[in-house]
Amino acid sequence: MNINIVWGKGHGPTKKTAYDSALKKTGIHNYNLISLSSIVPPNTNVIKSGSIDQEWETGTIVSVVQARNTSSNVGEKISAGLSWKKTNGNNGGIFLEEHCDNDKNKCKKKLYAGMNKMIKNRPEWNWKDNVNYKIIDANVEGPYTTVLVLAIFGPFNMEYN
Repeated sequence: MNINIVWGKGHGPTKKTAYDSALKKTGIHNYNLISLSSIVPPNTNVIKSGSIDQEWETGTIVSVVQARNTSSNVGEKISAGLSWKKTNGNNGGIFLEEHCDNDKNKCKKKLYAGMNKMIKNRPEWNWKDNVNYKIIDANVEGPYTTVLVLAIFGPFNMEYN
């Protein structure tokens, strides 16, 4: 399985339109997103791709882990970031999402502190050495600005009986 890391920023007259503009930059604005908790499945590749080509039918339910920040405070800097770490042997891993109302450095510090706590919560896992991350920031332009980073798991499959 491949999980794609995508990111974007957008502006709009409302929170939703700024969010939609940011999603458009990632290539997933025509899907219904469902948020997941932060576990990377075994035998998964995490790939920083920036954006993806639309591969699924319009309206498909797509599973994501999402870091997002929206603001209307013109001139403010906002950021959102996603970090991940996998185990040796490709037996899974974790994602952590954060957002900050300032620059990338504070967001990066929050991500590393949070990852350290999540790793300590899983002492039985055999961790690889490095934490990976992607952080995006923007200066807020009116009326609304959104920044986001998503881990795209792909279409959500659910069978009804």
